[in-house]
Amino acid sequence: MPPTEEFGGPEFAAVVVTSDLGVGKERLAFGVVSRDGPPLTGESATVRTYYLPPNTDAREARQSLTARFEAWPFSAGVFAVYPDFDVAGTWELETEFKTTDGQEVIARSAFVVKETSDTPAVGSLAPASVTPLASEADDITHITTASEPSQALYAVSIDDAIAEGKPFVVVFSTPRYCTTGTCGPQLEQVSELQGRYGGRANFIHVEVYKDPHLYGDGKRPGKDDIADAVREWGLPTEPWTFVVDADGIVRAKFEAFTPAPVIEEALLEALN
Repeated sequence: MPPTEEFGGPEFAAVVVTSDLGVGKERLAFGVVSRDGPPLTGESATVRTYYLPPNTDAREARQSLTARFEAWPFSAGVFAVYPDFDVAGTWELETEFKTTDGQEVIARSAFVVKETSDTPAVGSLAPASVTPLASEADDITHITTASEPSQALYAVSIDDAIAEGKPFVVVFSTPRYCTTGTCGPQLEQVSELQGRYGGRANFIHVEVYKDPHLYGDGKRPGKDDIADAVREWGLPTEPWTFVVDADGIVRAKFEAFTPAPVIEEALLEALN
C-alpha cells in the first residue's frame, strides 16, 4: 500500500533530533512518527536532502544517501545519516523506507544549518577543559549523578587527556537531571566501551551541572549551575559524546543517545 497524504496533513513526519548543525559533513539523526501511532522503525532508509533558498518556494536537490536505523533502549530509535551541507540556511530532508511490518513510508522535515556549529566541529581541536577528578573530590557523588559511577570515568581530566597524546571518548551527561531521558543510558554505552578499550584510550564522563550533590528534594540545577566544560564545548542539549584522536582533534560527535557500536566505529578509526 503506497503512502498517502490525507486531510489534516501528511500521514508521516520526520522529527530531526540533531539540534546543532554546521556547514560541512555532519551526523543527522531523525525519527519518524505517524499521526496515529508510535515512532516507526525500519532497517534503513533512503534520505534525500534539499536546500531551500530564501524568498522562494523552490528547493535544490543535494544528496541521496542511505540512513541506518539505530535502536534506543527505551524507545523505537532514530535513523542516522551523514550529509555534507554546502551552505548555511534552511534545509529539508525527505526520507523513504519500509517499516519492519512492511508499511511504505515517506516523511519530510525542515531544519536549519548554521555557518558554524556551536559544538566543536569534526576536524577541529577539542577544547582543553579542566574537568573534575574522583581523586580530588570529597565524594564521587559530588562530581556525578550516575547511580553506579565507575571510577575509571573520572580518572583523567580532558586537558590532561589531550596532553597525554592518547585518543579519548568524553560523554557530557546528567543522569539524574537529564531533560531527554537519555543521559543514563548513554553513560552506560560509554562505560561498556571503557571496559573493552580502557587500555588503549581514555574515557571521561563530565556531569552537566556543578556540585550535583547540592540538589534534590525538589530542587533542580539551572542554567547558572552548568559546568564550565559544558559551556566551553558549546553544548546546547544533553547528552553529547565526542571521540578525540591522539592529536586532540575531534573525529566524531554524537548528540542524544547513540549505541556503543556506532561510537566504537569512530573510536577504532581514531585508534588506527
